[in-house]
Amino acid sequence: ATAKFLETDIIGSGTPIPLKFFQAQETKQGVTYKMFGKKEILPHAFICGGKFPKRVTLKMGNNVFQRADGDQFPIAKQEGASIAGVMSKPEIASSIVKKANERLIANIQYQLARHEYAANKKAK
Repeated sequence: ATAKFLETDIIGSGTPIPLKFFQAQETKQGVTYKMFGKKEILPHAFICGGKFPKRVTLKMGNNVFQRADGDQFPIAKQEGASIAGVMSKPEIASSIVKKANERLIANIQYQLARHEYAANKKAK
């Protein structure tokens, strides 16, 4: 980047966010969760253990699990979207670029005003 041609890289990273942070609730049909304003169901997933209606809370941090295969173990923790994955969507990326451009213009104007003020103060 140069003074005439400003550029930046926007980098998003991180691990996927567990489904428990997406208002996950266990039902008889599976686990429901809300992602991007849309309610979805994950059949055969669970948060609690035991048989209905006497389910008990598992000591696994209220995470959502699903059996990898069959009736027993192993079980796999279910996760939602990652920040990097969401940022790579075109509609989200364009919003980020728009906001970054707005911030860039405001920051440049602020810095120019600071330098002008300092130059005027020094000249006196």
